[in-house]
Amino acid sequence: MSEQSHQSQNAKVLIITALITAVTTILVAFVGIFPQLRGGDREAIKTLQDNVKALTEKLAVVNPREDPSAAQKKMSVSGTVYTSSNKNATLKGLDIYLLPDGYKLTTLADDGGQFTFPDVPVGDYSIILRDPPRGKSGKVRLDDPREEISVAAMGAWVKYHIQK
Repeated sequence: MSEQSHQSQNAKVLIITALITAVTTILVAFVGIFPQLRGGDREAIKTLQDNVKALTEKLAVVNPREDPSAAQKKMSVSGTVYTSSNKNATLKGLDIYLLPDGYKLTTLADDGGQFTFPDVPVGDYSIILRDPPRGKSGKVRLDDPREEISVAAMGAWVKYHIQK
């Protein structure tokens, strides 16, 4: 074999050896780092689970439907519906809805325009008046300190009382 072909083979062997060494070094480094990356993921997942658990516990206290002590607190909402043009003339037979967050309560105004929602959980409410035959309805929040609200869309006025 000539010296030139011998040097060419040695160069090939050196290049192949260098490539094998480089690939092996990278694989060994990756195998050493990979479990550490997975360990970091486990810690991050554990932290997220702890955060979700803490948030769920806080929401249970804030949400009265989840808090047993808040669910035991009751109040009564009652009132009378009048025409807005004549506060002595009552509106009868209206469907009346009380809307707390997440559900609704329903009653019917009697012949005197009166209604009552007994034993409702303490909270903030809106009220909807609905007159199916005339196809009219209106919604307002029960937040007036004088306990009087106008339901303009219905041409109605409601005097109400919240008994806690």
